Formats: sequence, C-alpha cells, structure tokens
Amino acid sequence: MELYLNLKKMKYHQIDKDLFIKNRKKFASQMKPNGLAIFNSNDIYPVSADSTLPFAQHRDIFYLSGVDQEESILLIFPDAPYENQREILFLKETNEHIAVWEGEKLTKERAFEVSGINNVIWLQDFDKTLKELMSYADTMYINTNEHYRATIETETREARFIKKWKNDYPAHKVEKSNPILQRIRSVKESEELDLIQDSQRKLYGENLSFEGATQEEIEEASKPTIPEVVTRRQFKIALAVLGYNEENILNGINQLPEPNKTIARISYTESGTFERNSDDLNFVAKTFLSLTDEQIDEVFLTAITF
Repeated sequence: MELYLNLKKMKYHQIDKDLFIKNRKKFASQMKPNGLAIFNSNDIYPVSADSTLPFAQHRDIFYLSGVDQEESILLIFPDAPYENQREILFLKETNEHIAVWEGEKLTKERAFEVSGINNVIWLQDFDKTLKELMSYADTMYINTNEHYRATIETETREARFIKKWKNDYPAHKVEKSNPILQRIRSVKESEELDLIQDSQRKLYGENLSFEGATQEEIEEASKPTIPEVVTRRQFKIALAVLGYNEENILNGINQLPEPNKTIARISYTESGTFERNSDDLNFVAKTFLSLTDEQIDEVFLTAITF
C-alpha cells in the first residue's frame, strides 16, 4: 500500500509541505498544455443509520497535498491565466461553531501549513470556480483506478465526479492522471526515503540502514509485515473500505455443491478470526472476489488499522 496511506494509518507526524509542493510540480510538468487535473477525497462509508467507518483518505490527493480530510478537492491547472488559479484546494467550510458540533476541520491557514497551497476555497464555491477555469482549459485530467487487478464495485466519490465532469464538459479532451502518478512515484524524493527509513526503524530497530541500497532493495525492505490473523469485524470493515462486495462471497458460496457449500458457509460465516494463510479464506477471496495474493495482503493490512 502506498507509503502515505500507511503513514496516515500509523498516526504519522506532520510531513513537511515541501514534499507535497515537489510532488505537485512534478505532476504539473508532465501535463499537456492547458490541462486541468482534479483529485477528490474518499467517501465516508456508513455502516448503520448513525455510524460510519473511520475515514481513510484517497492516496492520490494525499500524495499531492498532504490533506487528510473528507470532502476535499485538489485542482491543478499550470496554465491558468492567474497564478492563484494554478493550484487550488477546496475544503469543507469550518469555524468555531462547526468545530464544536462536527469536529475540528482544516482552516485555510492550517491547510496552507499542511499543503503549501496558497489558494484555499470553501467547497460551496467549487462549481462556480471550476466553470470559470474550464473556459481556459482544453484537457481534463481524470483520476481513475488504473490497476489492472482493480475489481472495485462501489462507485467512489471520484468516479461520481468524473461522470458528472465529463457530462458537463463534453467538448473537452480527456487524459488520465494515473500514468503520470505512476511515473513520478517510481522515483522517491529524499524526504520520502527518510520517511520510509524512519518508519522501518520504528518497526525493526535503530540499526536499520539503506545506505548503498538500490531503489528496488529499499522498496523491498520497506514492505509492511502482513498480519497473520485479523478478527472477523476487522476483515469485513477492510472489505468495505477497499470497495469489495462481501455479498459476492456469500452468493458464490451458495452456488457450491453440497457438502462443499455447507462447509464453506460455516467456515466463512462462523469464524471469529481469519488467518492469512488459511486455504478456505484464500479460496473464497480468490474465487468469489477475484483477488490476487497482493490484494488479500492489502485487505489484511487495512484490517489491522480498525
């Protein structure tokens, strides 16, 4: 899982905004002329009428801004006519009254300290601002999940926005942000390597060193340890957060012949814990959710954060 998302779940210390400024500059440098890119935060997922899952930020907007807050939007438009239009962060409005009733949110001042973005606008002005800027833009950069193993069935906030954006501006050309993100993520900044090394020292001890290591060796050493066991509750929450539909497992089990159906149903629905190396778990995850080993690892890594 992406470094930034891991650090977030570990309750990371504030990352220097200069790293996010560098990341945005690298991204902007590879955009086509008059290209405008937008990145959305993740949804907050409900689990009942009055409760939700803990919020987990979309790794792309975090990579580019450091903002870890729901209902946030990042706009990057390097060729905008005015400098204050080239990077804009949209946030849900907050004040002292809202902070009391809904919890603390980023102020405009604090958002600059986190992201290095000078122009922070409240979310209610997003549509008006976008309409103005789209008159100068030729190309929309949409942020879709390009992983070839992606099997996410839940329509995300990003996906809903892309659908509306393309419908509202059908004459604009469309490019994808993901190829640029993949290229710039493949080369780590010195700050990123320091963050990786610091997090690994906390896990493996102060003597850990990456001096003289290749990029591949650093990334291999930085892979998180996969938990051997998670609770049923943790597993189910992780599936929901990652957008996997548990109903596919239950429906798939019901299609099995007897006695396999009964054995699989009892093994899955009545287990209090799930083991990563369980043959039964790997069978249902791979067969009914089409997950790879790497994706199952991601489920377990996500599960232990809840």
